[in-house]
Amino acid sequence: MSQTISIASTKLPDTGIDYNHPDLKDNLWTNEAELNGQPGVDDDNNGIVDDIYGANFVKAEKPTGNPIDDHGHGSHCSGTIGAKGDDGKGIVGVNWNVRLMGVKFLSADGSGSLEGALKGIDYAVKMGAKILSNSWGGGGYSETLKQAIQRANDAGVLFVAAAGNESNDNDANPTYPATYDIPNVLSVAAIDDSGRLASFSNYGKSKVHVGAPGVNIYSSIKNGGYDSWSGTSMATPHVSGIAGLLAANEPGLTGQQIKERIMATAVPIPGLRGKVRTMGVANAYAALTNTIAPPDVNDPVNWQTVPASASTAHPYASKSNQTFEVRAPGAKQIAIYFAKFDTERDYDKVEIYDSTGKLVQTISGKADDTFSSIIEGDSAKIVFTSDDSVNRYGFDITKIAFR
Repeated sequence: MSQTISIASTKLPDTGIDYNHPDLKDNLWTNEAELNGQPGVDDDNNGIVDDIYGANFVKAEKPTGNPIDDHGHGSHCSGTIGAKGDDGKGIVGVNWNVRLMGVKFLSADGSGSLEGALKGIDYAVKMGAKILSNSWGGGGYSETLKQAIQRANDAGVLFVAAAGNESNDNDANPTYPATYDIPNVLSVAAIDDSGRLASFSNYGKSKVHVGAPGVNIYSSIKNGGYDSWSGTSMATPHVSGIAGLLAANEPGLTGQQIKERIMATAVPIPGLRGKVRTMGVANAYAALTNTIAPPDVNDPVNWQTVPASASTAHPYASKSNQTFEVRAPGAKQIAIYFAKFDTERDYDKVEIYDSTGKLVQTISGKADDTFSSIIEGDSAKIVFTSDDSVNRYGFDITKIAFR
C-alpha cells in the first residue's frame, strides 16, 4: 500500500494546532486562496480573514484565521493522526501524508461554546475536510449540534468522536457528541497496552463502535514539544488516521462507508467483548485491504458452553461475603459468562480464583454480557464482597465456556 498517495484532509475541532511544529508543519492543509492572497483580506470570501491553516472559533461571534494551539491537546491529536514520517524527527502519525486542518474552538483552559463547535464543523465541511476528528465532548443533547453533524453526513464527511473518560456506559447514559445516532458518527473507546478497556474509558455495546490505543500515547504538543497523554482523546486520532488512509486510497467512499469498513474489519479482542459494538480494535491494514478477521480461537465466545447458575441477590445486601463454585468437568480451560454484572465500582467486587487458589481476575463496576478471563483447569471459585453503602444489581452467571 503506497503511502505517497495517502493524502486526505482531516480536520480537528479542538484547541487548535501548532502549525510551526517540526513534525506537523509539512502536513498542514492550506487554504490556497488565502496563502496566495493579500494579508488582511478575506480573499476567498468565506467570512474569515487569512485562514491559511484553518480557523479559530473560540470567540464564535468573531472568528479569526489563527488556529494556533495554546494548550497542546489539539497538537497531540494531530501528531497521532499525521505527524510527518521518515524525517528523522519525533514521531510518525498513522497517516503521515495527511493534510491537517486546524479548527480551534477550545481555549487554552479547554473550554468552548456550542456556537464555536457548530461554526467549526460547518467551516471544515465547507473547506473540504473529509474526516472530522473530535476528541472533545460535554454538555447534554443538542439538536443544533446534531443538525451540524447531519450536514457533515449529508456532505459525505466522517465524524470520528471520543467516547469519553468517565468509565460510563454510553448506552445507558449518552455522552455527546459521540452518541448521536447519525450514520457518519464513529465512536471510539480507549484500550490499554494489555488489550483491555482503559480504566477511564466510556463504553457501550451499541453506541460505542471500536477501540484504539489510548493510554500513555506519545505525540506532539504545543511549542514544538512531545509528551505522553492518556484518554479517549488519544484513541480517537488513531481511528481518524486510518479513516484518512481509506479516504485517500478509495476516494469514492463516503464517510458512512468509511465507518462501515473500519467497523467490519475491526479485530475482535476479549477485552472489548460486551464493551463496544464490534468487540474489536480498529486495524489499518485490515481496513485498507478489507480483510475480515477470522474467529479468535482464544476468545471464549467461540468455545463450547455448558449451563451454569450463580447469582447474588438483586440488589445485593450490604457487607456481602459470598462464595460460589462453578465447574466444567474435564475441561482444560474455562471462562465464566456474566449475563449481567453491576456493582459499585472499586468498592463491591468479584474475585475469581482457579482450582489452585490463584487469583485470576477481579471485576468491579459494570460488565454485562461478558466472559471472565481464561481460567486454567475445569473449576473456579467466585468470591463476592461488598461494603456497607451503595447496593446495586449484583451479577448473574448463566453459562461456562470451556475447551
